[in-house]
Amino acid sequence: MAEVAARPARAAQRAAADRRAPYGWWPLVVIISVSLVDRLESSVLGAILPLLQAEWSFSDTAAGSLSAAISIMGTAVALPAGYLADRANRKRLLAIVVAGWSVITLGSALAISFAMFYATRLALAAADSIDNPSQVSLLADYYAVQVRAKVMGWHRMVTFAGVGLGTIYGGLVGQWLGWRAVFLLIIVPGLVVAWWCHRLPEPRRGEADAAAAATRNAASTAPDGGTTASGPAVLEQPPGVRALWEQIKVVVRIRSVVILYTGLATLFFALFGILFWLPTFYHREFGLDVAAAALVAAGVTTPGVVLGTWIGGWLGERWHGTVTGGRVLAGAGSLVIGSVIGVVALLGPTLPLQSGFLFLSATVMSVAIPNLQAAIADCLPAHQRGVGFSLLGIFTTFGAFGPLLVGVISDATGSLRVAFGGLLLPMILGGLISMLARSSYEADAERALDAAAGT
Repeated sequence: MAEVAARPARAAQRAAADRRAPYGWWPLVVIISVSLVDRLESSVLGAILPLLQAEWSFSDTAAGSLSAAISIMGTAVALPAGYLADRANRKRLLAIVVAGWSVITLGSALAISFAMFYATRLALAAADSIDNPSQVSLLADYYAVQVRAKVMGWHRMVTFAGVGLGTIYGGLVGQWLGWRAVFLLIIVPGLVVAWWCHRLPEPRRGEADAAAAATRNAASTAPDGGTTASGPAVLEQPPGVRALWEQIKVVVRIRSVVILYTGLATLFFALFGILFWLPTFYHREFGLDVAAAALVAAGVTTPGVVLGTWIGGWLGERWHGTVTGGRVLAGAGSLVIGSVIGVVALLGPTLPLQSGFLFLSATVMSVAIPNLQAAIADCLPAHQRGVGFSLLGIFTTFGAFGPLLVGVISDATGSLRVAFGGLLLPMILGGLISMLARSSYEADAERALDAAAGT
């Protein structure tokens, strides 16, 4: 009898799960895999930097400029990438880009000069920027609005975990087999993920938002007894440069989105600068070899990022709809607190003290990752998300100059620790600026739902 009584409860749970993930969870796995192979390949650079400098004898400033040039190249293709994400078949676009990325990676392995290596990294940066808007746009359509922070959290958690895994992978393989093997061994996983992308379903744009709007409108009826919804909107964008310009104007008028762009840009300036140079810092400051430095850097930051992102997804789901601007509050607040802890971490005189505070800082700051990204997705109309996240990429290009600034200060002072000190203020400013979006978030998110519902 107990088994019979439990069946309706299990059926209700399955129905709720179907509403949260009508396409199942495999699309999330595939899109996470795209980000993972991207991050694995791009993050090995920090781990093998001492090996590259030993082979080609370039300065810290030149190394920092590579990071800046990579992001500038990504910015150059960001708007075309958003244009495609709002118009093209997104899963097919992902498949083509990831397959092309795998082939270009071979060029890094075969580079015979720093200039040639530089050129291949720029090409890979362009490919990475093309796939990102489509990833976020697809996730927002595959999964319900209520679980958006959690889904974005899983996506970003694995993405940032990929940075740590790439650092470990690059350090170990580079130490044992040489830096060229680091790139050769990663090509096959990229091709496998490209095939998975090709097999994904393509959801209707705004599908999850329209469902959320229908639920909202069904709960509040018009005075005459009818519902306030007028049916799902048609969310297809026309082609042409003028249409793209109109999209840009729509996005930059959304107050919450622009504030979060600015806050994240200042944060990434500091975060990228630290993460890029951290293995080299441990190598120089504490005398660790390349493999050990990579293991310590990733062992400190990656668990913190994974734990913090998981907490952020959990917190964002519970605060959304129950606390005013809950996702913004969770994200911006964690940035401020985590940044202050980061100041203490960078001043730590011993390896255990420094790494312990850095782990705590990474954990707290990472609560922001799913919440601020989900908040941006909430406020962007579904048919503007490709361009919207492309503009986010352009804003966060500012972050690429963090490694360059560290390199310049390091060359001038002879100390990476001193160079890290120049990044402390932007870390705190990023959180304070992001907090300003809380006042406009709820209204902007409501307008995005109305656009999906056609109201």
